[in-house]
Amino acid sequence: ETPYGKLVVGPYGETPPSTSRSTIADAFLGFDSDPEASNDSQPFRFAFLEEEEQPMVDRVLVNGVESLEISEGDNIVLYVGNFDGLSSHEIDVRLGDVLVPNVNLDISQEPSRISFDAPLAPHAQLSLKVLAGWKGWADLGPVSKAEQPQPQVSIIYGGAQNQITGLTPKDGSVFGGAKLRIEGRGFHMTSELNNVTLWHISGPASGAAAGACEITAASLSWIECVVPALNMSHWDNTQFKELVSIDVNGVSSTPSGDTVGFTYTLLKTPTVLRVEPRSLSFAITNNVTLIGYNFGLLKKLVAVHFGERPCHVWDANETHVICQLVRSAMAQPPLCTEVSDVYSTDCIVKPFDFFVQPTLLVSGRGYAKTLPDSSLDTRFEIHNVTPSVGSERGGAVVTIRGIGFGSPDLTSQLMVAALGTLGDWSKWTDTEVVFTTRPVTLNTDLVDLMVNLITVEHKCGPGYTKAPCKHAAFQIEKTPIITAISPTSGRAGDAVEITVNLPKGYAVNVLDEDVTVHLGEHACAASISTAGNNVYIKLTVPEFAASTVPVLVRVLPLGYADFASEDLEHFTQVLVVDSMTPNQGSYGGRLVVLEGAGFSEMPSMHVVRIGEYNWGFCEPLASSYSQLTCMMNWRQFDQDSNWGSEYKDVEVSLWDAEVWQDPLLAFTNSMTGCLRGHDDWNTDDCVSSAECAMRCLARKDCVSFDYRPRYMNCRLSKYSFQSRRRRAEYRSQDWPDCRYHELRTETDPAVVVRAAVPGGFTYMRDLTPDIKKVFALLPAGSDSRGVGLQTTDTGCGPSDDDSVLGSGNSGCCDDHACSIGEGRCSAQSECAGNLRCEEYACSWSYLTPTDSETPFKDSCCVLRESSSGFAYQTAFWRPGDEVVVRVKRLGTIDYATNHLTDPDVQAAIATPGNGYVNVSFGGVACAVTAIRSMKDDYDFMDVACRLGEVPGGLVHHPTLEVSSLGRAVEDDEWLSLPL
Repeated sequence: ETPYGKLVVGPYGETPPSTSRSTIADAFLGFDSDPEASNDSQPFRFAFLEEEEQPMVDRVLVNGVESLEISEGDNIVLYVGNFDGLSSHEIDVRLGDVLVPNVNLDISQEPSRISFDAPLAPHAQLSLKVLAGWKGWADLGPVSKAEQPQPQVSIIYGGAQNQITGLTPKDGSVFGGAKLRIEGRGFHMTSELNNVTLWHISGPASGAAAGACEITAASLSWIECVVPALNMSHWDNTQFKELVSIDVNGVSSTPSGDTVGFTYTLLKTPTVLRVEPRSLSFAITNNVTLIGYNFGLLKKLVAVHFGERPCHVWDANETHVICQLVRSAMAQPPLCTEVSDVYSTDCIVKPFDFFVQPTLLVSGRGYAKTLPDSSLDTRFEIHNVTPSVGSERGGAVVTIRGIGFGSPDLTSQLMVAALGTLGDWSKWTDTEVVFTTRPVTLNTDLVDLMVNLITVEHKCGPGYTKAPCKHAAFQIEKTPIITAISPTSGRAGDAVEITVNLPKGYAVNVLDEDVTVHLGEHACAASISTAGNNVYIKLTVPEFAASTVPVLVRVLPLGYADFASEDLEHFTQVLVVDSMTPNQGSYGGRLVVLEGAGFSEMPSMHVVRIGEYNWGFCEPLASSYSQLTCMMNWRQFDQDSNWGSEYKDVEVSLWDAEVWQDPLLAFTNSMTGCLRGHDDWNTDDCVSSAECAMRCLARKDCVSFDYRPRYMNCRLSKYSFQSRRRRAEYRSQDWPDCRYHELRTETDPAVVVRAAVPGGFTYMRDLTPDIKKVFALLPAGSDSRGVGLQTTDTGCGPSDDDSVLGSGNSGCCDDHACSIGEGRCSAQSECAGNLRCEEYACSWSYLTPTDSETPFKDSCCVLRESSSGFAYQTAFWRPGDEVVVRVKRLGTIDYATNHLTDPDVQAAIATPGNGYVNVSFGGVACAVTAIRSMKDDYDFMDVACRLGEVPGGLVHHPTLEVSSLGRAVEDDEWLSLPL
């Protein structure tokens, strides 16, 4: 069935009654007037009736009179056309949504007619429609004299006004909720089409709407709705009821003219006075009794809710309702903590209200009034707390047992407190919370617990009745007291004994596992013994950085111990330097190991100073509790004089900040302001405040400085800028660039502890390698920059293989200057280009790689930098060249015999790449390939290395480090590479 006709679908070959489309259907559907041709090749098809075949209604007779106003019971006759071939049971007549029963079709008369008696239908303006069997909706355009076909026509039914014949109940609660049943005729069957409104008809609010009755069900003859609560703000103190009129779809009176009204009255308002029990955790299922009046007599007419939780009613009478409230989970998310979380579904803005008043609904009367005392406390409950006493210092492990505590799976917001002080929970389940007390700060002994800011209900009385839940700790005899600690300072491994006095009766039950001892954050292995009321604890000091830390002793179940005197409250881990090896070295670069105790595991927290006045530093590289490895920096910033046998004190400072990484941290705010005129200060050239701070650290007792970028000066003071004792001497120093004067109260630097090694180290010239020369050899015959190296004892180069190098320059370079390896030279003028005539260079031209000594002092031409011809020389150097660094004092020499006795150097000669000697240019490693000593002078040694990928266009000085000595000095040796 389509809106305008029935679609007849049949097997191919069966033809519907009509094979063409009607023009009236075109008007209904907006089709073109030219119908599509029938296609018999399609097994299914549909065609509209021709216009002359369209069913139609020509006239409507009401009780024999042509009219469109109909009332229930009227005799209706419709004059119709083109209903041939149909029977009565195929005809549907609709008045709005109402299908007319008992329709009679008579096609024997002319014109054909349909007759029926008007049934019960909504009293309103309705549409009249007629369905002519398979032919579809009839055209009612002729009835309304419309020029276009119309599938329906509007009629007025029942005068467009429904009737109200009855109302029950007639009175109820002023809080609404009463379910009304309105009897009558002509209501809409669809609830949304009806409108029930209550109106004030007396008093100051007369004529104003009192609210809409919420419709729950409707039919043609009745409507059910729930009345709203009454706004009683206009009542005086003596008023207890009010009559309001009820308007249903615009009708507010009965057919006889009586006003349809409902009375709000306090006399019919159910009232809940109180609830028993007064508190019931949401986690418990239990019966609840509501006590009051006007509850009715039948339990099936009573419904009770606490919030969203239904309470199943067991019994009810006028004054009592007994119902079962089933437990529920506290499944609410945590509270929102940020403004941006307001719209988040993962948290809630307002915590759930656990104080819930009942919602009581009595059918026929409405909702009950609930007095303040009727609230049910549904918070969670504490049933017991153990132990009941503990230490004022905190540390007691307390167990709270009860119900409804929730868990971390539901929310992260748990707050637990004892003695008015927050505690630290370690276990949290629905029925148990375990926490550790903190030192007492408030004078209360109640145990409080909150989840999502909801406070717990205390039920620690007999049988879990309401009573305070306590954990007391204000009797001094309940706090353990430390009466002795010996010693109060020491190093790791030292034995310490602590005596703790316990309240009477507690010491006898103390076990090893009940006692824990911490020195600061460091746990100590301990064993105990008891005698009388005393517990004797023996422990070993653990490893940690030198510092003074609090002593924490906890004895369960009481908690942390207090102290008999203040001098027992701390233990000092001392900084000790047992040894320092080696105690001498070159001017810089020597690795030194300090053994002892109390070092930090962070190397940059140490500052190792040599001497009193800016002599030098040892840069921390690695550290553990018992060892510090550092590298001796250059002895002074601006001097290189020799100490000889003068050994200086070595002072190790352990700071509470990474001072070596950032020297400014050592001085905090003491470096601001102006120094007083009488301060001990000196001026050093420096380029930054950090360098100024480092210079200050290098001076003994210097705890303040003032960096002046304007003059690039660093003023160092061994005092703080201002002294608390001499405030009267605050004054301007009249320095041109000092435009402020600030008061400072700092008297102590941030250093933690110091330890010294008297005469711990000296810088020695005799232990400092000295780079004398740097020259380079070119690969034999493989480079266009010069002649290849001579590798045999005959010949003097590619141009003359018959000459012997050992015969000097005769015959080899008579007609031209020598290049590398062509022959000996005796003067600079004999070398080609800017090559230099260097002593001992010949040996590198023809000795085999296994030769460890350089026997010849003969001079040969080699590639070496010089101040003249710089641009020319730079073009010679290339990565991959073999560079020779000639060094003095590379190892220990027996000057009596002039022989090398240093086994480390001998091992390096045998294995040049063993790491004993390391060379670099411009920070790029130069791999050591050979080490040779001078046969006639062991004080000099040659170190050959392969030049790495050194950046071009720059001057690069050599850096040579010897593991047993340190870094070599170098005066004016360098090389450069082209870009």
